[in-house]
Amino acid sequence: MLKIFAAYKQRKAAGGYLDFDDILHRFAQVMREDQEICRRIAKNYSHVLVDEMQDTNPLQWLILEALAPSLNLFCVGDDAQSI
Repeated sequence: MLKIFAAYKQRKAAGGYLDFDDILHRFAQVMREDQEICRRIAKNYSHVLVDEMQDTNPLQWLILEALAPSLNLFCVGDDAQSI
């Protein structure tokens, strides 16, 4: 499995491709480095609702957290999936 993953990463790099996680990582990095970007994005939204919060990964949370000071963030989730 490690060989397959290494080959995947190598082909992505060689072709200059990004997968979904790469895009999230780059976006989170921009959000951490440039608060003005956060404000410009957040000014378009007064409220954000995140459903299925239990499925949010730490990287997605970093992005939401960067936006949170500029908007009203409401999260709904159930780790037992029984709401």
